[in-house]
Amino acid sequence: MQQRRRTALEEQLATAATPGQCAETAGQELAEDADKAAKLRAKAERRAQQVPQHLAEVAAKETRLDALLGQLATRGADLALVRSEMEAMGLQERLKTFDLNKAAHDQRGRPDGFTGLVLESPRGVPILVGPRTFADPLLRRVGRGTDLWFQVAEGKGSRVLLRTSMARHLTKSPRECMEMAADLAAHFSDSRPRGWDAEATVEVMYTDSRHVAKRGTRVGQMKDSKKLGTIWAKPARVANAAREAQEEQGWM
Repeated sequence: MQQRRRTALEEQLATAATPGQCAETAGQELAEDADKAAKLRAKAERRAQQVPQHLAEVAAKETRLDALLGQLATRGADLALVRSEMEAMGLQERLKTFDLNKAAHDQRGRPDGFTGLVLESPRGVPILVGPRTFADPLLRRVGRGTDLWFQVAEGKGSRVLLRTSMARHLTKSPRECMEMAADLAAHFSDSRPRGWDAEATVEVMYTDSRHVAKRGTRVGQMKDSKKLGTIWAKPARVANAAREAQEEQGWM
């Protein structure tokens, strides 16, 4: 064992460079490192100079996309023109692969045949926002014991179903979930204030599935005398969530 150790040490001694050689090698390495550092610094500076330009381009595209979304939300929008403008922005591949129906069918809580919106409450409870039809027989069929219905007290609007029955760990609807459902009912109604007012409120009634109309032309409707309570909703709180849902699932 000692002999092997002696041999290894002798080999290291034989291959070791002289002090002058070591200093020369170290100097070369330092020069190479300094050159690399200078190149990296110059590259980083060039990228930093390009950042404001890239940010301006992104902001311009966001502004244009917002304008296109506004056009889509308008009745009678020229869909062919909107599509051509999106393609001009480099979104051709996204348009080819985007499947609206697949995105909708993959959503938890969406009943078969439901064409409205599905959102998720802060506690993970599905919220259904029905189309603005006079009767909602489909929602009436899927409503269960702990589910709650929401609709504006005055004017016309979508009926909203908070599907608490799908959250087995909840024995009743949490307040934050009820407030989001009420906000959505206010947002998708004629009572929603025009313009932006974060503090504007709308009175929304709510009840359970036992107290909505079960038959006739008013199936799924709620009468004031059958309400369990009211919530003063703030539609501005769900404006972004409502827009994102419509971008993914279709405009209402």
